[in-house]
Amino acid sequence: MFPLFVEIVNELNRDKTFFDNRGRFCIVSNNIPGIVYIMRYARNNPDDDYSEIQIECFIVPGKPLSVYAAITGDEACDWVANIREILGKSKWRKKNTELVILGFLTGNYMCRSTMNQIPFSPAARGEGHMNFKKTLTSVSDQIFLLAPLMKFSFADVDLLNNVCGYVEEFDNNDDKNIDPKKIKYREVLIPNGKKCILITSKRNKANLFFDFSQSLLEILEEFQISNPYLLEIRCIEHDPRFSSTGELWDKPELEIELPHENLRSAYKEGKNIWDLKWVTKQKT
Repeated sequence: MFPLFVEIVNELNRDKTFFDNRGRFCIVSNNIPGIVYIMRYARNNPDDDYSEIQIECFIVPGKPLSVYAAITGDEACDWVANIREILGKSKWRKKNTELVILGFLTGNYMCRSTMNQIPFSPAARGEGHMNFKKTLTSVSDQIFLLAPLMKFSFADVDLLNNVCGYVEEFDNNDDKNIDPKKIKYREVLIPNGKKCILITSKRNKANLFFDFSQSLLEILEEFQISNPYLLEIRCIEHDPRFSSTGELWDKPELEIELPHENLRSAYKEGKNIWDLKWVTKQKT
């Protein structure tokens, strides 16, 4: 989610008039680094600590979750559940304007779904993470799903947990006897009737996961033709071998694409959750 905040600031720098009409929108987020970035770089005068932020912002109250640098917990969910009323009473918004809530949602992974109204679901794990995402989807009028290519998988959530070695159930915040690194992913279901826009990346022919990129896009586009819930698919071409400045990374491409050691080791062993044929065999 953090690159979205960077892009907002970049847009401000490209067009100084872009956010002139205050009262049209505000940002509400539980992403701590993102809000800090806005506070630092979206001021009217970046060199003046007292300068006003150009964008109306609210940060979600609740419990800091260090591993995700985000706010979660029951208090956060309660606050977000009432966000329509909170924003409706807020002084930032122009009077007599319709309030539309756009939910921007990421997942630890995007797993193949047979239960959701779209073919892939965000997967969440860890304290407060699942409940916060469920609350966000319930209050949003429209949902933007953001996930880079390698966060997608043809595996469903059960197979994903199996390959990762995640075996711990987590429903009780007071349970201190479980290994937080072994907690299972759970599927975040998009409420029926919610319309989504999906934003991801794709690979060119020179990349290791080009075939997966093509297969994923084909599945999404075929689904979109006959389904009203997936409004749009946006794919940004990305070559992982090069940094944003065009320099060649010194790491092997596989290590860049699969930074998590458990998935990388599983891939080397032939457990390829990005291969539809391999995934299908595990289900038969």
